[in-house]
Amino acid sequence: MNHSLGKCVAFFSAGQLGQEHGSYDLDRLAGATRKVPAWGTGLFAALFALVGLAPFATFMSEFQVARAAVDHRAWAPLAVLLAGLFIVLTGALRLVLPAVWAGKREGEPAAPTNWTARLLVWLPLGVLLVLGIWMPAAARSALEQAASIVSGQP
Repeated sequence: MNHSLGKCVAFFSAGQLGQEHGSYDLDRLAGATRKVPAWGTGLFAALFALVGLAPFATFMSEFQVARAAVDHRAWAPLAVLLAGLFIVLTGALRLVLPAVWAGKREGEPAAPTNWTARLLVWLPLGVLLVLGIWMPAAARSALEQAASIVSGQP
């Protein structure tokens, strides 16, 4: 669920930025946060959520996997997990940071953003943020039941 929400925001944001800039080439999206603030910021925040940075819900998932590895003294899988997360984070930031934070081209005013665009960006990101800080008991119970089914426990 966490990953799905993050991907929705990332795809909506990237698609809208591509339409606004007339290209989906990351080099041509320079200044996205200044030209189309809702979508540029949405892409940046979705990237953070997808790679598992705190306080988003995906961080809690990765943290629990890491904690389980430490609890079971599974140092090699923990090292692989941390190395993989580092590689994904640095690779994603290397590609997206220039697109969303580079300077806006001269003479280009910021595009107006309607309330539905803001809703499509901020509602799922808000859910990811809330689930990263607090998980409702019903959702926690459902996830625990699913985990026990997958692990073969009654």
